Amino acid sequence: MQWVASASWRLAIATTLLAGSVNAAHTPGSTPDPSSRCDFAPQPASGPPRTRVFLTGVCSGILYHRRVAIYFDQTLVADFDGVASDYAISFVVPAEAAVGTHVLRIAGALIPAGVTAPFEVTAGAASCVGDCNLDSTVSIDELLVGMNIALAIGAVQDCPSFDANADDRVGVEELVKAVRNALDGCPQVEDGCRDANSCGSGFYCRAPGEFRGCGVCLRYFDDCESDVDCQTRGERFICDSIPETYCPCLPAQICQPGCASSAECGAAQECDATFRCVPKQCTEGECPPHFACEPGTTTSPVCLRAVCNDDADCTAGYCVNQRCYEALGLCSLPRP
Repeated sequence: MQWVASASWRLAIATTLLAGSVNAAHTPGSTPDPSSRCDFAPQPASGPPRTRVFLTGVCSGILYHRRVAIYFDQTLVADFDGVASDYAISFVVPAEAAVGTHVLRIAGALIPAGVTAPFEVTAGAASCVGDCNLDSTVSIDELLVGMNIALAIGAVQDCPSFDANADDRVGVEELVKAVRNALDGCPQVEDGCRDANSCGSGFYCRAPGEFRGCGVCLRYFDDCESDVDCQTRGERFICDSIPETYCPCLPAQICQPGCASSAECGAAQECDATFRCVPKQCTEGECPPHFACEPGTTTSPVCLRAVCNDDADCTAGYCVNQRCYEALGLCSLPRP
């Protein structure tokens, strides 16, 4: 199904019809108000790796069919398509998360930058399925805990390490893995993927921060030809290609807020004089970890994701789809 919008105000009308009443200040043609309500409080706010965390509330920056992402530090742990300002989502704390305070962040749609919350990791990572007390072994008592969870006598929270696939239940396969770990010892466990071969049939390996794609597209028409056409909207409004997170059916140029500083841009990017996020210019050795100084589209070299063949090519990182990242990728199904 396609929805037609010839300019930002028409998109706002379509959004209102599809998702109920939406604050007019949160249409793509206006600047998000930093004071807008955006509830973001994790429940629980602490726990060991593999703890399931729930996030619910109202966030006025969420609009119909705008992707919303949840980050644990820099790792994407959940994302969803916005429907209305009310939202409910959960994620599992990464198995490799170190003890200490981490930063959760909600981003995307028209959510103001800087909506974060702390999460305290209280114990080291569980090394294998069934290791409830994180001592790298699985005991008979722990197997009994897993059996109780499987029979709905206990709760997953009694031993999160039994829920290997993070589906809030313990199945036969997970019990079998725990028994094997009790007999043979705990193997090294990694949550994530390096390429499609790491995932099941039909899945692909989505690199950290990679957009998942859209299940349905929206149709837009150009409403500008240059930045001059957008100056009446505000000082930092620019005329640029519509972001992929807006799920356009066809390319279009629309007025949209530009960046105010490099802090609003992605890794190894900077905000240029035209209020656009561009790859950071560099000389050899100046790029952040997992990036390399490579020739850009202009004469100046820029920081780009380093090419790799395996983890050894990425200092303290991972080789995901032949590029270096700070975390493993996520196995994802293609969007319908």
